[in-house]
Amino acid sequence: MKNLILTLLLAAASYSTGLAQVSHSGKIEFGYLKFQNINRESDWIVDYIKGDYNGLDVNLVNSIRFKEKFTVGVGIGYLNILNKSGISLFSDFEYTPLKKKLSPLLNTKIGYSNTWNRYEDGTGTALIELGAGLSYRLTGRTRTYIQSGILFTQQSSFLPIKIGVQF
Repeated sequence: MKNLILTLLLAAASYSTGLAQVSHSGKIEFGYLKFQNINRESDWIVDYIKGDYNGLDVNLVNSIRFKEKFTVGVGIGYLNILNKSGISLFSDFEYTPLKKKLSPLLNTKIGYSNTWNRYEDGTGTALIELGAGLSYRLTGRTRTYIQSGILFTQQSSFLPIKIGVQF
């Protein structure tokens, strides 16, 4: 009897997932972070004021896709700002309104970043990114995209220019 109930529950969950059009998704993205300004002066940033403010990031995101238009996920990223390595952890929300081969996309990331600088534990700050771009469908579920927007982290703002693949 327990096996029958378990089987029925699994079948119902599988059936409802199929109706809801929910699927797993992942993406990898590479970005160039063009420095814009310092939001709050920090000792470690002032120390490098003569250096290159620009940075790089690489992000991996694991998400759930709803009806091919909306994804919600969690991500981890590698940051390199002012030649200081760091890590970011964030939630990722993406909306692709059209099911066409070429579609606009909107993206938001909210999380935390930490860079290892001259302080013992580094500098940890909030991370907020708002982006927009174009998504191009390569195959059924695989897309490539380019996006830009504004990124606030490490007490500074950046213009991220990103390319990525969603699968």
